Amino acid sequence: MKKNPMSDSEIAELLHQLPSVKDHRSMHEVYKNIENQLEQEKSYPVKKKKKLFLLPALATVAVLFLAIFLGSTLIEPNELYNIAEDVQMERGQSLEEKTSLPLDSQDTANGMERKEFGSFSSSKEEQKSILYEENPMRLSIYPNEFADDQLVVTLGLPDQNVQNVVPVSILVMKQDGKTWLDYYQDVMNSIDEELLGFAEYYPYQGELSLSEEGNVELNLMENHSYDLSSTTESIFFRSLDVFRNQKISSVILKQNASPADFSHTGDIHGEYAIPSLAKTGYFLFEANDYLYLAPGPERYEKIEDALNAMRNEISTHNLLPSIPESIDFSINDGQLGQLIIRINDQSKLVDNEETARFIDAVLLTAKDFGYQTVSFDNARIQEVGKFNLENPIEVPIGANLIGEVE
Repeated sequence: MKKNPMSDSEIAELLHQLPSVKDHRSMHEVYKNIENQLEQEKSYPVKKKKKLFLLPALATVAVLFLAIFLGSTLIEPNELYNIAEDVQMERGQSLEEKTSLPLDSQDTANGMERKEFGSFSSSKEEQKSILYEENPMRLSIYPNEFADDQLVVTLGLPDQNVQNVVPVSILVMKQDGKTWLDYYQDVMNSIDEELLGFAEYYPYQGELSLSEEGNVELNLMENHSYDLSSTTESIFFRSLDVFRNQKISSVILKQNASPADFSHTGDIHGEYAIPSLAKTGYFLFEANDYLYLAPGPERYEKIEDALNAMRNEISTHNLLPSIPESIDFSINDGQLGQLIIRINDQSKLVDNEETARFIDAVLLTAKDFGYQTVSFDNARIQEVGKFNLENPIEVPIGANLIGEVE
């Protein structure tokens, strides 16, 4: 049936009959509320259930249509331009400007205050709702930074290009009756890798367990994808390397209760031996506007070679140098597993984010070569961020702390 088109006057009369819509908030306030909500959702690295919201969405579309029609006649073009300009100024701070700020200023600006965001639960769905504290700098966690009733869980997250495995750490509260592997599985079930900027990977395609002897066993699904190629095998084994932090030297690999075979990266039959020392260097890696310290693809015989490599970019793996050109130093072995970094007279350490990442990267590398502490001699500065350079610093427990849960 053909419908007669309405005239402009008839449309205007119908619009006048609509109920008036009033909003006393300023445009700045409206924008700020929306921005805060978006930032809040972005900062929660947890998996969320998808919700059906068809009817509310239709209602929202109707409201937006009216808002656009009515709002366009009420808002001056210059006001919209000024709002956009303010947003551009707020968001326009470059990485170079951030890293040159004193660390105490950055901590305040980036919200470094510790916040608790939930707790683990026996319910799988509740585990997925765990929220982590925001930790913008993602520095490592060190022995004096957590209590006896807490455990550091470190997982290796593959990047989106499946080239690097970046360790991230979560601090959890211990509970009676749970093993350290229980906490690892809690985090594997709840962490949202994609929201953090990494590839979806956990939980494993199989069942993790501890034997009576304390060994880790992984009974893989029949159709698991870890043995498809040399790349998938390499990423899989590097993800298992994090169990080294729990003094685990090997992982028993089974499939249908029989030894699992991996042939692309070597003849591995039923057991993966975790290298006692990784012997690699740590580089900067960016994901979702955050910088992490990631192990490089090469292994080195001597720590000198690893530290020299950390001055250069590895473009094939999107890894950036973690040692600034302005910092020059020599190294020596001290007593009782101590590495001595002597800053040259021409170099000057500055209390900023770039220097803090340099110190963190050196300490992680030292740990991967078996050192217990690192001493920064001739630093000519007492502290850089949380690092006290007047005394030897213990190597970290876990790299890239992203938050903590109860």
